[in-house]
Amino acid sequence: PDRRGLVTSALAVSVVEVLRAMGADAAVKWPNDVVLVGGGDAAGKVAGILAELVTGERPAIVVGLGLNVAWPPPDSAASDEPVPPGATSLARAGLHAHRWRVMVDVLVAFDSQLVDLDGPDGPERLRQDHLAVSATVGSRVRVERPGGDLVGEAVDLTTDGALVVETDGGQLVEVHAGDITHLRAGQ
Repeated sequence: PDRRGLVTSALAVSVVEVLRAMGADAAVKWPNDVVLVGGGDAAGKVAGILAELVTGERPAIVVGLGLNVAWPPPDSAASDEPVPPGATSLARAGLHAHRWRVMVDVLVAFDSQLVDLDGPDGPERLRQDHLAVSATVGSRVRVERPGGDLVGEAVDLTTDGALVVETDGGQLVEVHAGDITHLRAGQ
C-alpha cells in the first residue's frame, strides 16, 4: 500500500522522541507541527514539517523540518526580530542543544521510523506511536476546511494518517487535510 502520506507523521514522531530524550515535554499537533506542552514561556510550536511529492522517473518525497533550537531566545528582548505568536525554542525551554547533534539524532530516529513503516504492520505501528505522543487526540478542535469549519473532539488517527473528529452532533469524520485549532473548554 502507498505509505508516502505517512512520512510527515513519521518525522513528527521522530522529533518528539528526540526532544523527549533531551528532557522536553514535546508532542505532535496534527498534522505537521511539534509543540512543547509544558506551560509557561516554553510552551508553543517548536517545529514544523512540510513534505512534497516529486514526480518523474524516480518519484520521491522531499520532507523539510524547521526546528527552533536557539531562536527565539529565552529573553525575547534579546532578539532584533519579532517573535511570532506561539513560537518557542529549545533554548526558551532551558535546553542547550547543538543543532548538528539534534539533526543527527532526528535523522537516526526518522530512519528507524521509516524502517518500521516499511514492515507489514508499519502503518498501525506508526499510528500507535503517533497516538502516544499526540497533543491533538483527546482535544476539542476546530478544523478549518474550504467547505466550512468542523468542531468536535479529536478521537483517533487512521492508519493512513487522517485525524478522526467526533462532531458535536456525534458524527465521526475523517480529516485528511485542514488547519487545526485546539480549543479551550466551552469553545
